[in-house]
Amino acid sequence: QQIGQELDTDELKKKLPLLKELMFEDVARIQPRLKAYFAECGIKFLLAKHFRGAPIQGVIKKNSDGTLSLIMTIRRKFADVFWFTLFHEVGHIINGDIEDKLIDYEFTESEAEDKANEFAANTLIDSEKYEQFVKRGDYSLRCIKQFCAEQNIPPYILIGRLQKDRLLKYHEYSTEKVRYELDELKALDQSND
Repeated sequence: QQIGQELDTDELKKKLPLLKELMFEDVARIQPRLKAYFAECGIKFLLAKHFRGAPIQGVIKKNSDGTLSLIMTIRRKFADVFWFTLFHEVGHIINGDIEDKLIDYEFTESEAEDKANEFAANTLIDSEKYEQFVKRGDYSLRCIKQFCAEQNIPPYILIGRLQKDRLLKYHEYSTEKVRYELDELKALDQSND
């Protein structure tokens, strides 16, 4: 897909609600829409198969024409991890953390990584509403689904967050967690684009 403009972070910020709506879409419709939305912001979006032994989930590369490439690996199949990683990378772009190449190695700690994590978490779930939910302490599936309906997010997003925050064990509500299969997402060899 041709990218007709340089990076436009204001346009990217406007696209956040549209990106979030894709969490409800059938998996086959996600990639073409992501490519189109990002192209309108001067970003080339690619999915790549995971490289065995490489602990990365996302790469942002500055291209010579002023555009960016956002390349995500499908390292983990869980949809909540996919969306968190996507918004984490978007956070880096919006925060201006791009130099020549930014590679997110898992477990890397830095102020930029913390800010990108915070951006992703708060974009996916309103931080004040999440704190109120956690304070109530009722993590029943009924309460989770009610909160998610009010926040217009899929339940797997909240379940993943509660698991990450160690408020739920990773096996709890595992049947509610959505998985994306490689063939559904059609990971691309980067040279094909």
